[in-house]
Amino acid sequence: MKAIKATRKIFALLLALVMVMAMGLTASAATINITGNNGETYTAYKVLDVTTATVGQGDSATTAYSYTTTSQSVANIFKTETTATVTESPAGNLWYVTWDAANADSLTTYLAGLDEDDLVALLGNSVGKVKLDGKTGSITDLGPGYYFVTSTVGSMCMLNTAADTATIEDKNEEPTVDKKVDGASTSDAQIGDTVTFTVTINVPANTETLTLNDTLSNGLTLNTDSFQITIGNGEAASLNAPSTITGEDGSTSFSIVLTSYLEQLTNGGTITVTYTATVNEEAVSTNPATNEATVNYGNASSTSSTTTTKTHTLTINKTDAQGNPLNDAEFQLKDADNNLVYVVATSTGYRVATSSTESGATTTIVVNGSVTIDGLDAETYTLTETKAPAGYNLLTESKDATVNVDNTASVDVVNQAGSTLPTTGGMGTTVLYIVGAVLVLGAGITLVVRRRMNAQQ
Repeated sequence: MKAIKATRKIFALLLALVMVMAMGLTASAATINITGNNGETYTAYKVLDVTTATVGQGDSATTAYSYTTTSQSVANIFKTETTATVTESPAGNLWYVTWDAANADSLTTYLAGLDEDDLVALLGNSVGKVKLDGKTGSITDLGPGYYFVTSTVGSMCMLNTAADTATIEDKNEEPTVDKKVDGASTSDAQIGDTVTFTVTINVPANTETLTLNDTLSNGLTLNTDSFQITIGNGEAASLNAPSTITGEDGSTSFSIVLTSYLEQLTNGGTITVTYTATVNEEAVSTNPATNEATVNYGNASSTSSTTTTKTHTLTINKTDAQGNPLNDAEFQLKDADNNLVYVVATSTGYRVATSSTESGATTTIVVNGSVTIDGLDAETYTLTETKAPAGYNLLTESKDATVNVDNTASVDVVNQAGSTLPTTGGMGTTVLYIVGAVLVLGAGITLVVRRRMNAQQ
């Protein structure tokens, strides 16, 4: 079991190796100065004792180093895990270790794979530690030696020094987080839409603790049953349930502890968290819905990534042919998928309803001169007039209304006044007059013809 654990931690380094070679058999104490992450704790373990001596004289004088251990277990580690030469003293209980700095990485990998209990069992208790206040701190009162330094942030530090005061600068990999909403850092959506958030965490092999904290602004409603976690390219077998908190401002915060998933990574990799949220009535154009994901690691280190979800407005202007505003026109709006858009009246116009069942939701948009609809996506909508102002003709065709991301979209709808229809009903009287005249004329002709016929007789 310990072998499995050690193998896993070789690739998930919690510990940082600092090889500190303190020079000289002096009575003064050695110090390790550390530059790293604020709030993290760095702990030193002594691996080897070191003594020095001056060899040669004058300009040709050099310093010779002698590394020893009284621990047979430590000597065996150098034999099996590095290419060091280990020689036991004829007197026994003292082992001399000789190797060059090129072999330090193999020792780093081995020691970093041990948990704290195994580390203490091998090297003994720590000889000093410091929690950084700001970005710097020091481990003091150390004897000359070769030291292994661990860090709660888990990043690897390498140091090779030949002075009583050694310096560590923690520059190694840390987790990173990249958050997207519908595949981008900024997304456009309509109130009532469901948007998908993807949080991708790149986890270096030295990570030991990991927690995702996320906050959705009041324009987003978290769908708590939508969470999925993917480890590398495969979905996690189980899901740590997120803990959620609703803020007084309507925001929603949640936290997921991801530490238990780290052992599923072989040598670092990615952990991806996806979930959905619904754009609600608070996400009007003047209040973009923001969402910030923060990854916490170590004791006090973190990194974050933010997304923004925006809605937009459309203004409908209703006029006659001369540009004069017209009242009491009614319209319906359809989205790009030909679905009717439900709206709710507000003090400034309308906003898109969260659903067709929201109180006050309607598909009828009344326009008195002009009206603005808020909460729309950036797409092309279709506007259809369902009732024309009194005295004006109903539009026979719908109009396209394109909502732009610059949030200044508007559409002008012009109605033509109805003209007077031709007069009807007078023709009937005229016909009577004509028929009467024809009858009188006919009677006269008949009378004249008869008189002429009588006279001839």
